[in-house]
Amino acid sequence: MQTRRFVICVTSLLLFQATTTTAQAQFSPYPPNRPDLFARTCGPDWIPGPLRAVVPQGFMGADFRSACYRHDVCYQTSGMPRAYCDRRLYNEMSAACSRSAWPQGCRFVGGFMYGATRVFGSSGYLSGQRLGRGGLFR
Repeated sequence: MQTRRFVICVTSLLLFQATTTTAQAQFSPYPPNRPDLFARTCGPDWIPGPLRAVVPQGFMGADFRSACYRHDVCYQTSGMPRAYCDRRLYNEMSAACSRSAWPQGCRFVGGFMYGATRVFGSSGYLSGQRLGRGGLFR
């Protein structure tokens, strides 16, 4: 059942992915100790390499990648509540939408991504918590 929901979500996200700009792909707000591209993109870790490009990285001038990176770090902070991390992701994506050419559409995409994170993010949160207890991202 979750696989079917995921396919529906990914298909919907593909429609929005076409509207992202090439300038977003050139912007890199990440620390240099995270060199590989796919560690810095939005989307679950279990989507392999280039397929993660189906998840929107922003919308019409807004860039969600730094919010997604901080969300991953939040998930990997031992004891951090999942709901807090997810709500923070939503707030940061909404703030990024002020730079969008279409802020209302951007907030819709951000809300959609937030909903997908709430529905499908529990396994990512649990694995992040395991990493956090192991000494990473302290």
